[in-house]
Parts: sequence; structure tokens; C-alpha cells
Amino acid sequence: MKNTFLGLLSIAIAFVFLALVGEALLRINHVARETLTGNTILQFELDVLGWVGTGNYSHAGRAVDAAGDEYDLRVTTDAAGFRAFGDPAVEVRRKILVLGDSFTHALQVSDDKTYFSIVGESLDLELFALGVGGYGTMQQYLMLERYLEEIQPDLVLLQFCPNDFINNHYELELSSPRNNNGMRRPYWIDGEVVYLLPRAMPGLRHFANAHSRLLYFILTRLDRVMLQRRGESPEAGADLDSPPFRESVAITGELVKKIRGRVPASVPIYAFSTMGGPAYGEQFRQIAEAAGVSYVEGVSDRLALARENGVNIFAADGQHWNNAGHAAVAGALTDYLSRQPALDVAP
Repeated sequence: MKNTFLGLLSIAIAFVFLALVGEALLRINHVARETLTGNTILQFELDVLGWVGTGNYSHAGRAVDAAGDEYDLRVTTDAAGFRAFGDPAVEVRRKILVLGDSFTHALQVSDDKTYFSIVGESLDLELFALGVGGYGTMQQYLMLERYLEEIQPDLVLLQFCPNDFINNHYELELSSPRNNNGMRRPYWIDGEVVYLLPRAMPGLRHFANAHSRLLYFILTRLDRVMLQRRGESPEAGADLDSPPFRESVAITGELVKKIRGRVPASVPIYAFSTMGGPAYGEQFRQIAEAAGVSYVEGVSDRLALARENGVNIFAADGQHWNNAGHAAVAGALTDYLSRQPALDVAP
């Protein structure tokens, strides 16, 4: 009995020792990579928003897009994670607040190559742009709540993405490993903000996200294996005729109405989607119009035209835009916004 106890104790001590060593090595590796590469690792901090992008992020180097072409990359954020934060007290030009997800986080392109930077420069706007990878419409609303009074924008631009419909609905996200980063996020459920983690063993995962790089490493590798075995497409879980998807469309509509209601009526809100078409683009257009938000047509058409002309619009991941993609989106947005009455006269 004593020998059995000592054997089990030895195994437990060895397991704890190896876990501590693994944890230490992963933390050292993280710090070393961050130091050697100029802070190229995107960090997430647990927050009321679910997570936030790293503040005071800086990276300068070279990148390769989906066509294999190299380009210079200079990415910075301010202390709050904004890619651009102008002067809230400015009076000589209008202030635009841009809110979105990873397409607005835009870590694939330099500060001056982002679609919002080009729009701001073209229309002489004071620019404030905040996007975070994986964000849904609920988090856009919470970002708006946090910064609206400080910035007091003259116009707001919302960036939609088709996977918002998955990220806005717990059941859809739970069934979608690809469009699910395994983080606890706020959902809008029955008129209330509810925090849930859309993975199996949510308590263990939340602990890993907050405290253990080793456990996070193990769980994320298991997720990758499961994803490869399932072979899920980016749109998996988003059956347009399913009750959960229809519920998500309704939830998204409620959230956009909340955004419209939070912003003063005198401040116009514009919205566009990273992908158009009869499925997602039409859903977003109807949601925007029902909420009193102006929907920008033509963004997906401009991207499609670039591709038809042989222009690669994608970064290395084949999903987010490279310099040419951002330029195409900026062109469509600039053409649309320049015709709006809100920009006709000086502020």
C-alpha cells in the first residue's frame, strides 16, 4: 500500500514538474519571439468585450501576399488598440469612427494602406478606426459604447463580415470550429448581454485563456486536429434556411438598431460588408435599411472587378485583403461617401 502511494505520488510530482517546465518554456518562447520579431504576435486580453487587441502594438518588416509578392509592412496601434486615433477636439474637419473585425484590424497591411486610412485621406476626415479579429456585432456595439462620448464622431462606418452571423449566435458558433476562436464573448440573447464560451469544457478553456499557456496550447492543437478531420468550410454552420441562422439575422438586426439608437440621430451611420452576393450582402442590406443605416453598395463588386482584371486582392491567408484589396474597398467607399449630404458642407 505504501509503495503504491509513493508510486502515485512520484507520478503526480513528475506530472506537475513537467507541466511547470512546459508552462515556463512556452512563456519564455513567447517573450523571445516577441522580442526578436518586434512584437509580431497578436495578443488578446480578457475584457468586458470578450477580448481586445493588443495596445501599443508595433511591427515593421516584410510580408508576402497570396500571390507570393513581397511588400513592406508597418503596423501600429495606440494604447487602446486603435489602428488610427485622431484628435477628438478637431474642428476643421469631420470625424469618422470606423468599427469592425479582423478586416478593420487589418494586420496584413501598413497603417497608411488600410481602407479606412485611404478613405480618411481622400475625404479629409479625422480618422478613428478600431477593429479586432473575431469580433461580432455585439462587440462592435460595446466598442461604440466605450468610445462614443470621447470621440463624438460626425459619422460612423460599420464593417460587416458574413461570419458575423455565426459569431452573433451561440449555437452557430458552438458548431463552427473555424469561425470560433475559443474565447468567452458577449452574446445578445433575449434582450440581454450574456457571456458564453462556445466550446466544450468552457470553464477549463476560460481558465486556459486567462492563466495557462500550456493548457491553451494543448486545447488549440486539439481544435486544429478536429477541424482538419471535419474539413469544415468557412461557411459551415450557416445554413441560410435553418432556424438558428434566421435567429442570428434577427439578432444582428436588433444589434444594428441598438447601434443606430445609441448614436445621435444627427450623426449618419454607414455600413458595408466584406462580401456581397444574394445571400450575405442582401441580408446585411436589409438589416441596415431596417435600422436606419445607409448600406454602401458596390464594395464586393469593386473587389470582384479587381480579381477579374487579374489583380490579387488577398494577403497570405487567402482571406484578408492585401494592399490592392484595401485600395479597392477604399475606392468604393470613397465614391459612395463623397456623394453623401453629410460631407457636402464644412463641419
